[in-house]
Amino acid sequence: MGKSLRVLMITQKVDLDDDVLGFTHTWVNKLAERVAHLHVLALSVGRHELRDNATLYSMGKERGAGRWQRLVNFTRVVAPLVLRRRVDVVFVHMVPLYAILAAPWTKLARVPLVMWYTHKHVGLTLRVAHALVDKVVTASAESFRLPSDKVVVTGHGIETELFKPAEGPRPERPFTVLSVGRISPIKDYETLIAAADILINERGLRHMRFVVVGDAGTPEQVAYRQGLLAEVRRRGLADYFEFVGAVPHREVVRYYQQADLFVSASRTGSLDKAGLEAMACNLPLVTSNEALQPLLGDQKGILTFNPGDASECADRIQTVLDLPASSRYRLGSVLATRAVADYNLDSLMNRLVLAISKAQYR
Repeated sequence: MGKSLRVLMITQKVDLDDDVLGFTHTWVNKLAERVAHLHVLALSVGRHELRDNATLYSMGKERGAGRWQRLVNFTRVVAPLVLRRRVDVVFVHMVPLYAILAAPWTKLARVPLVMWYTHKHVGLTLRVAHALVDKVVTASAESFRLPSDKVVVTGHGIETELFKPAEGPRPERPFTVLSVGRISPIKDYETLIAAADILINERGLRHMRFVVVGDAGTPEQVAYRQGLLAEVRRRGLADYFEFVGAVPHREVVRYYQQADLFVSASRTGSLDKAGLEAMACNLPLVTSNEALQPLLGDQKGILTFNPGDASECADRIQTVLDLPASSRYRLGSVLATRAVADYNLDSLMNRLVLAISKAQYR
């Protein structure tokens, strides 16, 4: 499919130990498996173990490079690779600004420019990038919200070799509700806290706990996290609600495997990769995210709630809590089968390489 293809991938970070972007390292190796050579330019580089046919460059953020120096480093890598036709296509991962910066060189050399983007936000930068790229690849129709004839929907991809059910018997522990994602207002953790308050303080369901895994990366997110912690204390939930913080990508699986239910109150509107990872680990999922709902099939009625509705969220959590353990397991198995069949990483990479290889300069 792409065995003769030479690709330049531009991304944010290549670091096995990163809590949010650690998956990119796997993407790089999976993509390199399917092409002749993969050049990778990252804003920042950490620990890595890449295939022999992958060449890694950095814009220098990990070395303290400022914006101007990062732009110089970007140009030093992109311009010669593209203008000397050492690559057949440029693939920008998630950052529309990188597509804008790469476009002058791809236009000069008439090299196709492809962008992966999965987020409901539509700003000026995205609009400009969309006008400049030759193709957009996205995970779902909800994940790219500009009308366009450039869009190819591929689905998400999860590492099913990593994200899989725990082996052996389940140890005795309180019923554990898990949520995974950055600590940001768009994830709406307030609704989850309010639902916990209803279940624990109003309904007296004390044999349960809530665990949130994720980092607060910006000053605004740190302030938001502090507000959430204060709300947990105000509602008397400190013994039942835990914010774990950042966890390296490859270690998050143990939280999925130790939980009984995954809850997403996210309002991103795009397909939630954490939800898919949870499903692959045999976790039942309760969500208000419209993009995940088609995967729930006949169980949609008992597993979805309206965004921001804490009472309905609590009802759905209790419905799963009240199921016999064997029924919860069967429910999780049904969801896992769907997630693995439709969203395993190898299938995504095959579709992605096909889309990239078919990209034409416009």
